[in-house]
Amino acid sequence: MRSISTLLPLFLVLLCAMPALADKPVMPEITAKQQQALDDGKLVFVTEKREDGPSIVTGIAEIRVSHERLWSLLLDTAEIRRASKSVRELHTYMDVTGPEGVRIIKLDYLIKSGPIKLRYFVKREVFSSRNYMTWVLDKDKDSDILDTTGSYSTHDASRAGHVLFLYRASIDVGKNVPSWLEDRLASSSLRRYLEHIKEIAETGEVVSP
Repeated sequence: MRSISTLLPLFLVLLCAMPALADKPVMPEITAKQQQALDDGKLVFVTEKREDGPSIVTGIAEIRVSHERLWSLLLDTAEIRRASKSVRELHTYMDVTGPEGVRIIKLDYLIKSGPIKLRYFVKREVFSSRNYMTWVLDKDKDSDILDTTGSYSTHDASRAGHVLFLYRASIDVGKNVPSWLEDRLASSSLRRYLEHIKEIAETGEVVSP
């Protein structure tokens, strides 16, 4: 069985390459305690169990930033590389905008952590006018993982000058990785990326992975 420490950097990269939702995600219901955590600048995580397939993990952060500034970071692939040292290559092989204004971005990842090396391809769809993005594996390419989906979306916060960043993710690495371990790694990987984006958006400083 692969160790958590070896798999964690790989999950971070996989999570930064996903979504499969037909419409903009909505904020999940959270408890009063979780709301207080957001108000205090902390991260909140919600896991939705599914009968078929891996769970959906949602990470939420309230960030002192504008929607425009936050999206400039979310669409910058350099931030993915800064958030994870396991990204050895990251190339854009398609970036086009369709007639309905939906931007399609296809990315080629090569990640390596210890003895594990994976190459995979993702298709992102960016709905700029509604502040959300989804992605799935590019089925026209052969990837070394079974599946990965998720979304980024930004929402108005109750405090002026703040934005809620919602990050949903689900991963199926295959290769005999148990679902409970995938869920645990997904939560840890979301945390690292959210912390990175929140820190650089609010302070301009790059967080070391």
